[in-house]
Amino acid sequence: MPDAGAATDRVLLVLIALILGLAEAALQSTLSASAGLPHAITWAGPMVQAAALASLVGFAELISRYKDAPLTAVLTPAGLVYILVQASAASAVYQLIHNGNVVAADGAKNRALTEVLTAAFGTAAFLRSAFFTVRMDGKDIGLGPALLWQTLLDATDRAVDRARAAPRSDIIRAIMAGIDFDRAAAALPEFCFHLMQNVSSDERKSMATQVAELRAADMDPLAKTFNLGLNLLNVVGERVLREAVWALGAQIKGPASASIAVIAGLRRVSFASDAGTLAQACLTISASNAMQRDELDRRVQAIAKTSLKDDEKLLLLAIELLNLFGDGVVSAALKFFSTPAVVAAPAGGHG
Repeated sequence: MPDAGAATDRVLLVLIALILGLAEAALQSTLSASAGLPHAITWAGPMVQAAALASLVGFAELISRYKDAPLTAVLTPAGLVYILVQASAASAVYQLIHNGNVVAADGAKNRALTEVLTAAFGTAAFLRSAFFTVRMDGKDIGLGPALLWQTLLDATDRAVDRARAAPRSDIIRAIMAGIDFDRAAAALPEFCFHLMQNVSSDERKSMATQVAELRAADMDPLAKTFNLGLNLLNVVGERVLREAVWALGAQIKGPASASIAVIAGLRRVSFASDAGTLAQACLTISASNAMQRDELDRRVQAIAKTSLKDDEKLLLLAIELLNLFGDGVVSAALKFFSTPAVVAAPAGGHG
């Protein structure tokens, strides 16, 4: 099964490379033109160059705010508008600087470069500036362009959050199914942070506080588990969380309970011939989504690769299915296999 996280990272790197390439080409063109060199890149005019550099600033800001899915945040309509507004503002500022002859005449040699850099990074700084600060309701509020820019950023945050809500829910349901909060509360965050290597001390302290609050909360254990997963997803992202849960395995999973109906049904199932059908039946009955299908496929393949006996593999599969779907769904799925074979009576009757 393809690694969705790796594919997302590759696309993100391609986008970053494209924007950096455009910015580099823009600067090379500007430097060549300002130095009077031939063969300057004429397709990237100074206004486009300023817009490209300003877009890079907005792009970097967005991907730093959404660690679990930076590419998704950038590609939402709100994220694209956020970047476009910054690029458009830089283009307008460049026109003002260029047409107003802001750059001194004695600096004409580097005038183009100065105008582009001033428009791109000056716009970014200006939009985030405040003329003065007032305190309202216990909060410091900057009055000036920063207020409007913060409003746009807040709107982008809300739009991205709405777009990411359902996918994040699906991710957590797939990854954290069967995880016991009490077992995972200490081990899972620490293991995730060691996998990441560069998690800051502030993020570690914040996570410790969140875990302590979840421990003390009057909340269903499953809800605690899902909230723990969401908190970790914000810091380490989907791929690291998935790998950490898979690596820790039984150490953080709760006991799987099976009814008599499930136990009886498993006696009529073979892992080698029925694993795929049983898994598909559970997915169909539970109306699962693509995320859960991929996760179950990943787990079935991992069990199949082990050197265990068929009945041992079947037991592991049953535990995974019970953790993912619960006893009711697995019991219903096993009914497809629970009809005893009918043996025909020999011809000739009574002898």
